[in-house]
Amino acid sequence: MTLGSTATPTPGQPQEANPAIALDSLEHIHGTLAFQENIAFNGNNQIEFIVQATNLSEVSGTLSIANMTLLRMPRFPSLAIARAISLQGLSLYDEVIFGPAQWPSLFALLALTVHDTSITELGGWNLSLAGRFNTTEPPTLVLSATSNSALNNISLAGWSNTSSYIVAELTDNGPNLHVDLPSFDTASLRVSDVAGFSAPDLITLQTTSSFVLPQEAPDTDTERLSEFQNNTFSALSLPALTTVTGTASIQDNAYLQTLDVPKLSTLDVLYLSTNDRLDNIAFPTLWSVNQGGLLSINSKFSDFSIPALTSSAGSLFLRSIGAYNCGPLKKQQRDLLTFKGSFQCTEVHSGLSTGALVGLSVGVVIAVLILAAITWILWHRRGRSRSAKAEEKEASSGDETTPLPTDRSENIELGADANEIKELPPSDGPELPGGKVQMAQELETPVVRAELAGTQDGVVRRHELDASDPASNGWPLEKAT
Repeated sequence: MTLGSTATPTPGQPQEANPAIALDSLEHIHGTLAFQENIAFNGNNQIEFIVQATNLSEVSGTLSIANMTLLRMPRFPSLAIARAISLQGLSLYDEVIFGPAQWPSLFALLALTVHDTSITELGGWNLSLAGRFNTTEPPTLVLSATSNSALNNISLAGWSNTSSYIVAELTDNGPNLHVDLPSFDTASLRVSDVAGFSAPDLITLQTTSSFVLPQEAPDTDTERLSEFQNNTFSALSLPALTTVTGTASIQDNAYLQTLDVPKLSTLDVLYLSTNDRLDNIAFPTLWSVNQGGLLSINSKFSDFSIPALTSSAGSLFLRSIGAYNCGPLKKQQRDLLTFKGSFQCTEVHSGLSTGALVGLSVGVVIAVLILAAITWILWHRRGRSRSAKAEEKEASSGDETTPLPTDRSENIELGADANEIKELPPSDGPELPGGKVQMAQELETPVVRAELAGTQDGVVRRHELDASDPASNGWPLEKAT
């Protein structure tokens, strides 16, 4: 049964209640019940829509609610058994929790799909085995929760009265999603973008062909590995895990610092790669990598130990980008042939991660800028210092230096006191008994002249010396008046 419609109130009539699809008289549906693209308008405004089936207790096929906006959380208070429930493309108006408070009677479910909804919390039921379903052993729950940007909590317990198997795909949900899957002892998991994960009773991690019900799986031999990839949790603990069947991968978990698998004893294929904060990798009880199997570790770590493994039919590939030393492990391989398949242990100590290279580049650029700034400051200060010194020197020279006479023909008379200097007007020279004495003239070559005054027998005698003419020392004497 498929229901899809657009509900619009009669023009001119008041809107007394929200439009609803009510199937309250139904109790059992043998097949599929689907609500698709139901919307309601009041004039030009879309309004809340209601879907309900008060007495519906069983859907043997799939109950599907898809592509509906402004929808109140559908209420099926009596629904106890459903083969599959699918919620897709829903924008819920008020309540955004899908759990026992809304669907309190649900106890048997084989598949749950929640995709592209505004749901924030999912689960909370304690499921039990519904004998009327023709299921293989162990009973299986297929869970797919993808692209729910507000989803932050998933809690689903396994069947209470038997071992149970979960096939779960949890990807592209809210950044703070925490997942709790108790009571499941076997799982095929694809977990991505999860902030916290718990599966305390998980014993076997295995490969699956598809993350849908076995009856709906495509006809293909391709296996999909179990994987934990690109998660934000810092610790992954699987305390009961003993076996990895098929292929499992734990990779690209940038914040993973602790991997706790204290009981893991046998495995087929396990990949650990690019978990760069996982420094210590230990498998304390691992004693066998099966025939044709592989333990592959390619990451940044400094410590690796497998103390219980002394002989294995499988292979080991180990590539350390950290401080791990392959020497002891290589010696053990030579002495005991621990891995009878292939063996490779490689150390890469010189390489830098992309983040380290980016950080180094940024650091170099900053250092160059700082050095350039310091150089400019020192050069600027040195220039100012030189300018100040030049100005100071010029001022000092101006104060201490007495300018030389511009007229070299000036005569200077020394009085009785040798410290007294008088300027004489220019003349041809003093009148002496022998006639006028011609004053010394400035020669082309530098001439050093000096006038000396002294007394002898009461006569003041003055001599003008010319360093370049020794004969001038015999000039006539002038008697003081």
